[in-house]
Amino acid sequence: MIKLPNDDDVEVGPSGSSSSQIEPLVVDVHPEEPPPEFAPYEAEYFTTSSGNIVSHDPHLNTDGEALYRFLLAQSLLPPRPYLHCKASHDETRVRTVYHRDGNGNTTRREESYTETIIDFDFMIDVSRELLPTPDGPIHWSAADSDPVFRGRMFREIENHTGKYRARRGEVKKFQRWGKYREGHGLPPWAPDSRLALDGGEFYDDTPGNTLMSSKTLREWADEYCASPKHLKEFTYRKVVYGWDLEFVQDRVQSLIRGSLASNPFHLLFTPSSNYNIHAHFHHDATKIHVRPSNRLSRLLSKTWVKVVLWILLIYPFIWLFKRFHRKGGGRWEVCGGAWAITRYEPFAPTPLEVEESSNPKLPPPGYDESQYATEAQTNKVKITRDGRRVLRRGTTEEEWLARWEGTITRAVRQGYQSNKPVTQPWLLP
Repeated sequence: MIKLPNDDDVEVGPSGSSSSQIEPLVVDVHPEEPPPEFAPYEAEYFTTSSGNIVSHDPHLNTDGEALYRFLLAQSLLPPRPYLHCKASHDETRVRTVYHRDGNGNTTRREESYTETIIDFDFMIDVSRELLPTPDGPIHWSAADSDPVFRGRMFREIENHTGKYRARRGEVKKFQRWGKYREGHGLPPWAPDSRLALDGGEFYDDTPGNTLMSSKTLREWADEYCASPKHLKEFTYRKVVYGWDLEFVQDRVQSLIRGSLASNPFHLLFTPSSNYNIHAHFHHDATKIHVRPSNRLSRLLSKTWVKVVLWILLIYPFIWLFKRFHRKGGGRWEVCGGAWAITRYEPFAPTPLEVEESSNPKLPPPGYDESQYATEAQTNKVKITRDGRRVLRRGTTEEEWLARWEGTITRAVRQGYQSNKPVTQPWLLP
């Protein structure tokens, strides 16, 4: 509160005038404006044709916090999984060839040749099946015992004494398990020794089990920024889990063969056994690359430059520099984000278990009436070895196949070909 001077505070002289000059009081009724809001650093980057992010921003190579924030921001963009279906067959045809000799005489002969015919070629967008994640993906990191790239040009394993180069047998075993894990829809943090049930199913999706490295993502970012190497690279990998991809691919291939076998037009010209049928998943927008800002590193990020360097036999010398020079190259591939198509979550007790509890009037902890299994959810509920009930959330493989079976059959019979993915069932031109 502001106190103004009153008459008692003013000394009056003999002439009746005040003995001191009172300064006017100035009150600012307009308070100062608040400081501007914090604006995050906007790093430069570009997107490749496959949807991957590549950045050569100099600040990301010197500030671990900026690199960490950049990875978190870019990880919010989900990967794009597709199912690519294609079939072709070879046809032997005959053509007439005319040949003229030096005397001007023309000869005619027939020759046979083989031509590959594309029967259909289309893609189905599966990204709509990804479960929504308001907080972004589940961040994961490789365990210290995993042979991955940790700053050198070869795979390393880390223990309490430091890092050492992984042996060839360890690398091959890790790669075999990684291929199996991705093909059967297991998350990156599910090593083979922790599978919950027989049959290769893994039910533990707890985020607390996903960061298996002894270092945090921020610490890895600091280590990358502290490296003086000229051709280093930090890679953040996005993965999709929750579907047995090999099961879906086999089912789609069987569906395609059945569609071709039931089409008399196709069988009239080509037996069904002569078709080369492909149905496989591929993913776009799966990687975030951060590389140095020097000119050589920027040039090597361009595909056509690398092709020219290979033709001129210059790139082998660059590779040797990256591989063996102490300030050459280094790779960090230790972390990423996981997006689920389906995942297992704890499931509430059934009403029968509530009635059998010690106090039926008080439901047990975790009881939620909205989580009762409906008839459609019955086959999604599993019991783990330790007795926990888990529910599979999301669209299962069987549900997706039932929804898309008619569309795939129609596309095969029509010989549909397009490089634009089909996003909804029955939406063929």
